[in-house]
Amino acid sequence: MTTKNLPFKIILSFLFLFQSILLFAYEIDIKADSLEYAQEFDRVKASGNVYIAWSDRYMYADEIEFIFTDNSIRAKGNVELFENGSMLYADEITYFYDDEKGELVQTKIVSNFAFMQAQKMERINNNNFLAKKITISNCDLDDPHTSFRAGSAKLEM
Repeated sequence: MTTKNLPFKIILSFLFLFQSILLFAYEIDIKADSLEYAQEFDRVKASGNVYIAWSDRYMYADEIEFIFTDNSIRAKGNVELFENGSMLYADEITYFYDDEKGELVQTKIVSNFAFMQAQKMERINNNNFLAKKITISNCDLDDPHTSFRAGSAKLEM
């Protein structure tokens, strides 16, 4: 890093942090191998070993993109999300934090009472999901001995 660009990078970091705090309305912690800010598109992209923590949640992913125009987060690659006492794994998550809705692709959920796998899940609100091609079991095997399977399901958690 050159010292010539240092003031710009410091200012950019504070602008991003300030905007994140305003949007989330609570403290947020982000760590990544690299960050890119695209003012033209009003987005920040964190890449490589990304960790984000806010409120009582935390997430790991290969890449997380904050899109301020629609107040969303898009996480891709080896996504792990801890929320409400459950661990969720997915290939991709899109989350709109204003209304707490979103979409999860190729999902596995580990909670106190069950193991779930779904091709796709849509978060309707904080506690309700719609799922496509879902398997629910009390067994953590990829092909559980006993399970409930459905083409679609509504989950209240």
